[in-house]
Amino acid sequence: MSDINATIISGTIATIGQVETVGAKQHKKQIVAVDTGGQYPQTIGVEFFGKNQPLVDNLNLQQGDRVRIHCNINGRENNGRYYVSLSAWKVENDNRAAQPTSSGRPASRTDDPLPF
Repeated sequence: MSDINATIISGTIATIGQVETVGAKQHKKQIVAVDTGGQYPQTIGVEFFGKNQPLVDNLNLQQGDRVRIHCNINGRENNGRYYVSLSAWKVENDNRAAQPTSSGRPASRTDDPLPF
């Protein structure tokens, strides 16, 4: 059995919810819904909670952006019912990575390994 409860949700942002304030400690929470596409498309809501909520604004995420959202899978039980949530901790905006430079070609990444 693995202690890793993480996954990556890839797709296009369908909607970005409003920032909510929840709980006794008044943490901020925001839901981003991602359409996965493919043969069996799904729309999956991912929570940006607490210190990770600013990721949505810091990356200037918008509806239609192609993203990869790294998240933890969380489960809880309440009165015999089980609930699952996906809590984001990292976002990769594929639109940014593919944006062309002024020369019309995608910008090179300095952290890519050299081909030799």
